[in-house]
Amino acid sequence: MKIFFSWSGELSQKVANIFYEYLPLMLNEVDIFMSEHDIESGTSWSIRLSEELNETNYCIVFLTPDNLIKPWILFEAGAISKQLGSRVCSLLIKDLRPQDLNSPLSLFQNRIFNKKDIYKLLNDINSKLKKPLTEKQLESVFKKWWPDIESEYNKSLFSRPDNTRVKLSERELLEELVLRVRSLEKKYAFVDPVYERSSTDLLSRPLNFDSLSWYSIWKYPGKKISEYWQSRLLSDINPEKYPRISNIDDAIMKAKKAVDEYSRINPEYFRYSTDFITKSLGFVDLDFRKNHSWSKDTLNAFEKYSKLIQDK
Repeated sequence: MKIFFSWSGELSQKVANIFYEYLPLMLNEVDIFMSEHDIESGTSWSIRLSEELNETNYCIVFLTPDNLIKPWILFEAGAISKQLGSRVCSLLIKDLRPQDLNSPLSLFQNRIFNKKDIYKLLNDINSKLKKPLTEKQLESVFKKWWPDIESEYNKSLFSRPDNTRVKLSERELLEELVLRVRSLEKKYAFVDPVYERSSTDLLSRPLNFDSLSWYSIWKYPGKKISEYWQSRLLSDINPEKYPRISNIDDAIMKAKKAVDEYSRINPEYFRYSTDFITKSLGFVDLDFRKNHSWSKDTLNAFEKYSKLIQDK
């Protein structure tokens, strides 16, 4: 059985390496692909990755609080999940919990890094092998190796990175390059439309990805745009109800006090300008609330702060 390890960031990589070492010791039939170990020098990284994604039908995503929106994590998990009969399991590391995840990661099976959930993950993989271990055999090998796994995991949590810069892998360099290019695109792409046009002209524009991006920069200066969630917003919204940017702005103004209070109490849910817009629409538009994906905390917030919604 071929298993794809999806990771991003130092802690995620360390935990993935632990599983790369110990999982084959417990289940002999597994064949693990992890980019750090399994791409030979001189091999095209993107071609090899594409081949592995097409051939793999089980993926373990090593999630940390720092890599939830990393593009490679979302791309790899999404690519495997689209294949017939595939499974994606997110392994939640450090203090990460299922309620911290947003779609699409929240739609996958989630396991917390503890003894109980790691055994469940092991049992799930074992059940898909051609010659699975018996329950007694599985319990025996897990009992043997779990103390070592737990010890290595705890070391990875508390280890401190060196002060010297670590050489990045090809995968990390590509990821950093993508993020920097997108940052430059956002920095320069909207200068003329936003700053050379009046707000009245901007508000009168038809709602689409570009106009909403310009509006986001104008409305929430200094906040980045989430391209993924903005695309989801546009697919979940009723275009007849919001034909122009001004309709979005009306909804935001109506929900402003509720959103301000929610963002004050839970700033971790408002890292992007897109977060302010989607949650504003969630407060005032029940149809959009039903169509869009939300965390449990945000759904509770809609009820908790609804009294602060204002009529324009």
